Amino acid sequence: MAASMMQCEFTLLSSFPVPETTDCPTIVKQFLQGDYEDILESSECAKKLLSHQNAENASISDLCKFIKTNVETLMLDGAENTDCRDLSVLTVAASCLQLFVQNNWLGPPTTKSPIEFLQNKFHSKLKELNVEAQNELSADGESVYSQSRHLLYLYIARIILLECHSFFTESKTWDWWLMRCLLTQQTLLSDRSPTLKATVMELMDKCNMLCYSTQLL
Repeated sequence: MAASMMQCEFTLLSSFPVPETTDCPTIVKQFLQGDYEDILESSECAKKLLSHQNAENASISDLCKFIKTNVETLMLDGAENTDCRDLSVLTVAASCLQLFVQNNWLGPPTTKSPIEFLQNKFHSKLKELNVEAQNELSADGESVYSQSRHLLYLYIARIILLECHSFFTESKTWDWWLMRCLLTQQTLLSDRSPTLKATVMELMDKCNMLCYSTQLL
């Protein structure tokens, strides 16, 4: 039984397992099994987003710009099915978010560093990337908790979900995942961020509208 992209998205969001006969993409089934590292290591989408280097991004040392450039390149690839592409990108972002939550709250801690899933040129720049992540995840003068384990996972999730949001307006659950990401970011700040609160409240309104509209389908 083939599952629609909308069904796959909502399944991803709820994390409820699907029947083996359901024709969901492999990357979604991996996510539902909690194989988040496998997604970042083996999926073509993750490689294109996190480690692919081309003429456009070869000189970029900023991780945010690097990933955004790769997203733009991916969006220009007319050979890919749009729905499958968007779902795969969302799953990669969600996997990064889940890995951060797993390492800092739910357990068990993972053995691999997020740096291992990035382009080789970043492998010797863990300190610089962590500084970049801490700076970008700070908000309204409030710093993030510096002892967070594998902060890069949250940063990568935020880059994809927030900075690349405009590329994925057709996704039905993107705002849900972005809201989860920003709420996680808020928990790391030393005090409440009015900017994050305003963004989360706006996203919440959109999510409520989505819930209402899907009930009418």
